Amino acid sequence: MVFRRLWVLTSIVLLTLIFAACQPAANDANGGLPATGGNQTGENQTGGDEPAAGVCEDIDTETLVQTGNNVYSTRCASCHAAAGEGAGTFPGLTNAQSLNTTDVTMTLQTFFNPEIHPFIDDITNMDVAAVLSFVGSSFGNNAPVICPEHVDVFRPAP
Repeated sequence: MVFRRLWVLTSIVLLTLIFAACQPAANDANGGLPATGGNQTGENQTGGDEPAAGVCEDIDTETLVQTGNNVYSTRCASCHAAAGEGAGTFPGLTNAQSLNTTDVTMTLQTFFNPEIHPFIDDITNMDVAAVLSFVGSSFGNNAPVICPEHVDVFRPAP
């Protein structure tokens, strides 16, 4: 079991490094989200163009990040540690290059891997956006806010 987790984490790190070279320019207006695309199944669950990274409608980003801190404490800290330094085979989230980009695609695709985060079916889009926004603005990271609309685009169909 430990070997499998280590293999999965190593694979993700390698894929992240490979895909990092293929990311859109930092000034991409959509923050890496497809202009008219959809989720991993090819369906557009938001019904239109996806929002740009860091632009959330009708959401106070400070409250979103505070909520993310609570979600992180209850769902994530047991594996990634309270200060985001990681524990055992679980990766640290401090100064994470894969998070510090305007392209939220890789962050969301990695988050929705059920082998890494088995609780994904039990967490709301708002909580996913909150915890990723919290991690993106904590532990030495400087990533854009992730909105629930971003999460909806990448959440796999049930």
